[in-house]
Amino acid sequence: MKGFKHVYPEAPLAGCWAHVAWGFAYAKKGFLNKKHKLYQEAQDDFHELHTCQSEGMWDICVQAVGWEWGDKDPECNTLWSEKLVAPCNNWYLGYTQTPGATPSNQPQENWHNVGVMMVLGDELRASTEYVLEVSLPKILKLDGATILHAI
Repeated sequence: MKGFKHVYPEAPLAGCWAHVAWGFAYAKKGFLNKKHKLYQEAQDDFHELHTCQSEGMWDICVQAVGWEWGDKDPECNTLWSEKLVAPCNNWYLGYTQTPGATPSNQPQENWHNVGVMMVLGDELRASTEYVLEVSLPKILKLDGATILHAI
């Protein structure tokens, strides 16, 4: 993100919808537990919020969600403050005015899925000691070099 903002300081940096969706699927910290009474409703709300086409549409929809959820549940309040207000409210489709630019950092994440595995795939099938002492430091160095090159 720092590299992107260094090259394009005025461009809005959209959040990643996939990470927001995965947060629900895997009950990550800051998201509702699957046993929470509003879990399914909140997940459905987030899917709808993701489709907002403008900031105004987002604001109205988030306000409607707030009316529905209320402000008495600490878990919902945490979810609200971590995903629905600035600076974390940047994962809906209309966040940027760039046609076809969806809120996703998947091109960057793809490096981890494809690039790292192509370079180090066999080394990750080694002993735990080797992975910790040799393979993971190589991944960190490659990631660091990639980031520095982008800046």
